Amino acid sequence: MTEIVKQFGGYVDENDCDELDAIYIERDGDFSYSNYVIERNKIAELLDENLSDSMKYQVAAQIIKHKDRLKEIL
Repeated sequence: MTEIVKQFGGYVDENDCDELDAIYIERDGDFSYSNYVIERNKIAELLDENLSDSMKYQVAAQIIKHKDRLKEIL
């Protein structure tokens, strides 16, 4: 399923049985699934330790999804 989403863009849920939400994969071929997970995890590690893992991954996913806009703002 992940390979199909890589071609068209969209969301993939790594595990439906956990509390983590689906991750977004952009359509372009340069942003692979594995790179997304690595980048998401690095961002999550920087976030406040009082946040739940689920919340960290949600915040990280939004940062990645909107990173171009955030660069403009910052």
